[in-house]
Amino acid sequence: MIVALPVLQVIIFGYAIRTDVDHVRLAIVDPAPDSVTLALRARFGAAGVFETVAVLPRVEPLEDLFRRGTAQGAVVFEAGFAERLARGLPAAC
Repeated sequence: MIVALPVLQVIIFGYAIRTDVDHVRLAIVDPAPDSVTLALRARFGAAGVFETVAVLPRVEPLEDLFRRGTAQGAVVFEAGFAERLARGLPAAC
């Protein structure tokens, strides 16, 4: 019992507990879509981890999406994101 029970627990928990993250419902705020933000949005979708549930032009509707449980996370791009990136400036937080 002293040896068998811990081994059995490791085997059971190894199959039952997953730490993989997948199917994250993501809302994207993109007020001025450009080639860079469109490419980043495509990469989020291609990763297989995120499911884009909404693409919004403003931040205001995000709260409703979170309250309803439609979105679990959000990526907010600022207007002029590609220009700031090209000049080597950091994105606003």
